[in-house]
Amino acid sequence: MKTQLGALLKELRKDLPLREAAKLIGVSHTYLSLLEKGVDPRTGKEIKPSVEVLQKISKAYNYPYEELLKIVGYIDSPPKPIKQTSNTEPVSKTEDPFFELLRRIENREPDTLTVEEALELVLRSDHVMFDGKPVGEMDEDILLDIRDTVVAILKYKANLKKAVAGMKGVASDCLAAAVGAG
Repeated sequence: MKTQLGALLKELRKDLPLREAAKLIGVSHTYLSLLEKGVDPRTGKEIKPSVEVLQKISKAYNYPYEELLKIVGYIDSPPKPIKQTSNTEPVSKTEDPFFELLRRIENREPDTLTVEEALELVLRSDHVMFDGKPVGEMDEDILLDIRDTVVAILKYKANLKKAVAGMKGVASDCLAAAVGAG
């Protein structure tokens, strides 16, 4: 039972041997063969590659990444308009925030993206689920609490690492002084 993705991958590979195509993509030839067949023979279930694998396929075959996401079912088409609730400026008013985040990462823009902005984009998406519901449909106060909590935890951990590093420096200074005095 070939899937739409499996048929497309076979078509995109053309006459290229499976092993060469797998090497080009950056996956094993066994995995590429399973993707082309569309179904895991052990379970009989459809194989759904990760977004990372889809990115590799997109680059290797020069095929639109967003189209692969649609084929596999990660996104619906067309994307629905989003509401602007923060200082984060999406490139397109109709683009889902999660895919804005993926686009910025794919275009090597993560150094221009703060943790707060990335969380904001993820938490506004209807394609990111929590407890079976899109996070974009959650109450605004809950979304802000989630964002603020994650940022607070990251800051706490960063400060904790700095404190531990400082303590290691003090400990080694004390040890050096003790050895020098003895």
